[in-house]
Amino acid sequence: MTLAVEGGPTQTFKPHLEYHAVSDQEQDGTDTLLMHRYPTSENFTLDGVPYALVLAGVPAGQGKPLADAVHVPEGRTVSVELKAILVRTDRLDVVIRDVRFKGQVAGSQADEYIEVVNRSAVMAPVDGSVVNAGQIGQDFTFPIGSGTAALAPGIPTRIYTNEIHPEWGGHSFATKSGIWNDKGDTGEVRNAQGTVLARYSYGTHAN
Repeated sequence: MTLAVEGGPTQTFKPHLEYHAVSDQEQDGTDTLLMHRYPTSENFTLDGVPYALVLAGVPAGQGKPLADAVHVPEGRTVSVELKAILVRTDRLDVVIRDVRFKGQVAGSQADEYIEVVNRSAVMAPVDGSVVNAGQIGQDFTFPIGSGTAALAPGIPTRIYTNEIHPEWGGHSFATKSGIWNDKGDTGEVRNAQGTVLARYSYGTHAN
């Protein structure tokens, strides 16, 4: 894969993919293209910041996370769109990518969420880290010692208002009423020591 920046550098990356083929004698067999979600060894420097590239996956449908595999029925040709993300190799970089502040569930707004992503080239430990939805007490804390308390490079995690979605990490504020102000709010991620790792504001009422 070649990345070219207009007026800037060009870099060729060699991400890792595996192709698993079944025997051609198995007429109903399915081949699989599997992508490895870890950073490339090649670096790319932009404005003095070093990056690597991570394959994030392929689109899997509306509202679904990117898939890490493509299944190809025997005897067919399939074209796929690969999504990738540049990740920093010099330091941890955890960001809030989005806040869905208008849910579709009437009253409870249970399907609202905040989406957090690790844009660094290493696992980002978040044991004990707190996601705050703008007000005192509107907190979600990543459990200490949990297998889900580390964010993989480039793979988004969502914390829903009051729903559990394992495909997005399985996290919830577990509150029965909406917590994101439709007119504006500010979300934060703080580590266990209270240092702000990420902040995201939207709307005219952002605090």
